[in-house]
Amino acid sequence: MESQNDVFRLPPYLLKTPYGESLKKQLVQPVGLTKSFSQASRLSTYGVMGSMPARFSDSDYDQSLVSMLTPHPSRAGGSVSGTPSVFKYPLPLKWIVNPNTQMTVTDGGLSLKVDQVRTAVSSSSISKNYDFHNAKANATVPVQAGVFYYEVKITNATNNSNKSCCDVSIGFMLASVGTVTKMAGLEIGTYGFNGHEGTTTSNQTVMRRYNREFGQGDTIGCGVNFATKKVFYTKNGIYLGTAFKDINKPIIPIISLKSGNAISTNFGMQEFLFDIEGYIDQEKRKVTQKVMDHTSTGHGTGPDISPADMDLRVNTNTDKELPSLMQKLVSSYFDHLGYVDISKTFSAEVKREQLEGSTKMGSNIVLSDEEMIDDKESTVEEKNLKVRQQIRKNLLEGDIDGAIKLTNAHFPKVFAEHEEILFKLSCNKFIELIKRSDIDDAIQYGQSLREKYNENTRYQEFLNDIFSLLAYENPQESEFGYLLKEGEILKISDELNSEILKSLGKSSVSELESLIKHTKVMLNVLSLDTAQPDTLLLTNEEFGL
Repeated sequence: MESQNDVFRLPPYLLKTPYGESLKKQLVQPVGLTKSFSQASRLSTYGVMGSMPARFSDSDYDQSLVSMLTPHPSRAGGSVSGTPSVFKYPLPLKWIVNPNTQMTVTDGGLSLKVDQVRTAVSSSSISKNYDFHNAKANATVPVQAGVFYYEVKITNATNNSNKSCCDVSIGFMLASVGTVTKMAGLEIGTYGFNGHEGTTTSNQTVMRRYNREFGQGDTIGCGVNFATKKVFYTKNGIYLGTAFKDINKPIIPIISLKSGNAISTNFGMQEFLFDIEGYIDQEKRKVTQKVMDHTSTGHGTGPDISPADMDLRVNTNTDKELPSLMQKLVSSYFDHLGYVDISKTFSAEVKREQLEGSTKMGSNIVLSDEEMIDDKESTVEEKNLKVRQQIRKNLLEGDIDGAIKLTNAHFPKVFAEHEEILFKLSCNKFIELIKRSDIDDAIQYGQSLREKYNENTRYQEFLNDIFSLLAYENPQESEFGYLLKEGEILKISDELNSEILKSLGKSSVSELESLIKHTKVMLNVLSLDTAQPDTLLLTNEEFGL
């Protein structure tokens, strides 16, 4: 059976929210070199993908593989720790009903039906709203979700032989509510849109006319926008407007059916009739406009800002300083990574723009000798920058030995204090040999790695992973193919660079990275604060992160 990670796809509209971004990271989180050293799954020495690749037909190769892929004796039969867990989707995917209900559940919990029961019930009596059978979704929708939406199609309607309306009520219930025995909306903490009269009701209040009734063949969408604290509905892809307000607590989808009615549901695994993605984009534009109106100096389109609110505006003097601040952050980031040439080019371009700007303004900017870029003898700082740049270049070009040699020569404390980084680099030398299809050299080097780290049980799992690449005819397409991607060596290059900087008494994180991390944490904190709901819709992309 395939794991949910292999087949599950997040509803596209969720990816437009910070909550969806976090789910995506959980769904596609590979086990890489910079993660804990754990093995995705154990592979047998022979016949990993069926028959052995042709290159292993030679008996000498067989013996080499045996020595490489056989774990240390002390680990034989040991359990594999740290194996990635299967992703579990936290939002509703199906309906669940009470065991003693007359409601029939099919299609994996997406379709519900209540068989027709002939009873003499007055159509004008309010008691008819108590003869409903209820189902609720299998999961809670947290406030942090930002937006949640689902659609219900009425597949059968029985309402006095009038198929244009139905005894179905669609909506939400607060997660804190227990068992619901009445129609959604007729109990405290429940909200529903009833197809019989097109009315909405909540918390036992009187029914309110919301729209026209709905019936067989109609598709009703139900959504919540926690940023605005509103519940809305759609009919056959058309937005019907706000139905309920002040929704700021976790909720669960709920549906109520009387006998003879049937429905099918889409919780986002199929395309919706309603353009929910367009709706979210529109709501984001409203939030952005609100921010611009709040920080404008009177040229915005929003209402006048009171004197008390003026103190909350962005300092305009600070705004003028932002370009210079950003330029310094970018320049320091290049220096941090060791991109000497790029840093010099960027700084020269900035100074050129400053000179051109001062000329147009009729003023002169005199740059000090320290600010001018020249070709004089490099300082110790710049020499270190150039060495770090060369180390990164060697790694990206696959020259692992060259990078190790330079690091040992100029920054000897790094490997002495961080053996793990040297191990990762050594593993990448093996991976580079696989990339170049130097199988003989890869096997020989792999044997030396196994021997060198044979007593280090912490590294054995990952060695098994990289050695397993030899057992595939096309290792790029294997479950360990991610190890061959350029992104992996970039991660190690960044990690090595950070440790070098720490050995020099510098920060391992650039000022720009620190600012970005701080901003992300701030956004996350704000998204957890129900008093700051607008942040529930703005993703890292909207903030340029």
